[in-house]
Amino acid sequence: MSCQRLALAFVVAATLAPAARAAEYEARVFKGPAGKTLPYRLLTPADYDKARHYPLVLLLHGFGDRGTDNEKHLKSKSNGTALFADEKNRSKFPCFVVAPQTPSVWISEPDFNVNTPFKKEPAEGLMLTALLLEAMLKEFSVDKDRIYLMGYSNGGCGTWDMLVRAPTKIAAAVIKSGAGDPAAIAVAKKGDNILDSSG
Repeated sequence: MSCQRLALAFVVAATLAPAARAAEYEARVFKGPAGKTLPYRLLTPADYDKARHYPLVLLLHGFGDRGTDNEKHLKSKSNGTALFADEKNRSKFPCFVVAPQTPSVWISEPDFNVNTPFKKEPAEGLMLTALLLEAMLKEFSVDKDRIYLMGYSNGGCGTWDMLVRAPTKIAAAVIKSGAGDPAAIAVAKKGDNILDSSG
């Protein structure tokens, strides 16, 4: 519950917070199938204890932060990375924070209108992010019932898209300036996961 409150604070505070310092987030690269890769940053809980299970927050950046340098999305004031890296927040709300960077977009053929038609095939970055999430669950002590998803702008579109594809894997989500297909979200309430490690 505490991490949920922090996630909601993102809506108000993300654009006001300074950019996160790169040293606080470990630079990593996820290696997916067919030689595909996805750069990402990882913030581990302060005083990480393998015997505990922690929440995990997945942050999807906006369109302007796409790339492969694994830095641009971390420095943005809009993505919430600094909010989670704040020393007081890390102490009060210990959780994993995963911030992947896609070189393209989070949704296929994005339409930034309010009603963005749902596409059957996920964008490559989103699929790799789903696989990255599965890898995180295997590598670290993550509470599978407390996985949170947050996105800004095109990342908000990606958040909506992932909610449609894997609704039972996400405990809660925050969408800031994103768009999606209301009809698809209605279908997602049934709880069918169509985005997972099997593709």
